[in-house]
Amino acid sequence: MTMMVSDAKTTRRQFFAGTDDMCLLACVERVTPWTRPRKNVMDAWEQVAKALLADPQCALRTVTAMSCRGRFYRLVAQRRTKQEAALRKGLTNDAYERKIALLDAMMTQLEVEEPKSNGGMVQMDVDKPRTNAVIGGPPGMSTDNVSRLVASTTGIEIAAFVPFDEDVSVTLTEETGVVNGNDRAQEIELPCMPPSKKPRHELRPADNAPVITSTGTDEKPAWQDIATRTLALWEKKLEIDHRDREAERKLRHQELKLRQEEIQVHRDSIKQLINALQDTNASRQRFTTVPLSAELGDFGQAA
Repeated sequence: MTMMVSDAKTTRRQFFAGTDDMCLLACVERVTPWTRPRKNVMDAWEQVAKALLADPQCALRTVTAMSCRGRFYRLVAQRRTKQEAALRKGLTNDAYERKIALLDAMMTQLEVEEPKSNGGMVQMDVDKPRTNAVIGGPPGMSTDNVSRLVASTTGIEIAAFVPFDEDVSVTLTEETGVVNGNDRAQEIELPCMPPSKKPRHELRPADNAPVITSTGTDEKPAWQDIATRTLALWEKKLEIDHRDREAERKLRHQELKLRQEEIQVHRDSIKQLINALQDTNASRQRFTTVPLSAELGDFGQAA
């Protein structure tokens, strides 16, 4: 019996195959690690790994909680990107359809369930609109707390505060820099408010919405002054660099022009030398050539 177990272990694989994925999905469907709290997430994946090793249809030699978790989310990513070839590898049509059905069912649960730990699938749905927070003083909230909340969120100091009703939204206008309850130019968003939570009432200003103005002065903050001076220095440096490049370009143009003139002078001198040599050769041929008729006449008279 011991030899049979040893032989079975030697035939096991080290990497996930199509049949191993089916076993993994079945174990994950039973355990559902994404529903566990943060501290119990890896314990759930450890249960998946143990169940996978105990499954006789699984041919993996060794498997860990991290490998099961990584393989599962890789399958989810392949399904989301529609990598059919990778998902179908090593499976029949029926097995592939069961695999897709399991994945779709668990992906639906991942999208519906609220993530409670790092082991869950954190949903980053950019298509869903962000919920605008309502800055309003409930009956039990003090004025100082609301003022600190607005100041920490928007960086604006509140000069005066009037308690708001529940359905009053506070907005910040980009043009005037005034926080009020009537202008809807840009609604303030509180990062502490989860996007999944929505206000119970429609965001609308009340009829008697008060106007809250900031106590900001006309003086520029220190960082803005430093940024302005730095920008001015960079602009001056760019202007100097542009001037230097322009002067260098003019100097190179002058050097090129002088070089062209020098080349032209050399060409003219070479042409003059060639003409002089041609004239010299022509004069030599004219003075050294004797007519043939004259030589024959002198020879006949002598005979």
